[in-house]
Amino acid sequence: MSEQEGLRRKYTITGLYSQLEEYPGLMERRLHVGSHKPQLPSEVNKRSSLLEVDVASARDINDTEVAVFQPEFGATQAHQWFYTVTCMNDHPAIDRECPGCCIGINHNSYRSQCRQTFSLVYALITRNRGHSFLWAPVQIPSSCNCAITSKNIPLAVPQL
Repeated sequence: MSEQEGLRRKYTITGLYSQLEEYPGLMERRLHVGSHKPQLPSEVNKRSSLLEVDVASARDINDTEVAVFQPEFGATQAHQWFYTVTCMNDHPAIDRECPGCCIGINHNSYRSQCRQTFSLVYALITRNRGHSFLWAPVQIPSSCNCAITSKNIPLAVPQL
């Protein structure tokens, strides 16, 4: 993509940020804010993995897969970076009497399971094969939660 095509594409963005055409300096800053990979915190929990990812596709609020726009302006390539947290149920450094169970739960009385949860984060997505753009919430893996049930309560079995 030539630099002129990149500038044309940048100024055809629809949605809330289309009003920034009058202020090219602000638009330039918004799209290049992710040009460099961000720094991770120095300490990361061993039960989960914290990464910064430049996502090419994601699921929107309707659970439909959408393409995440990764801008290119001539030789400069910017990225939309997202912090993601992935549950690590089978991490080798964690010694557990109940693999896949949550840490710190009495496994004699309770069943537990670590579950991935997602947050909605705004991203610039493309529609119609890159001909239109909009800011929309996408689902990004953001935390690990512990689901706990009592062993005294029988698990519901789905009827077929």
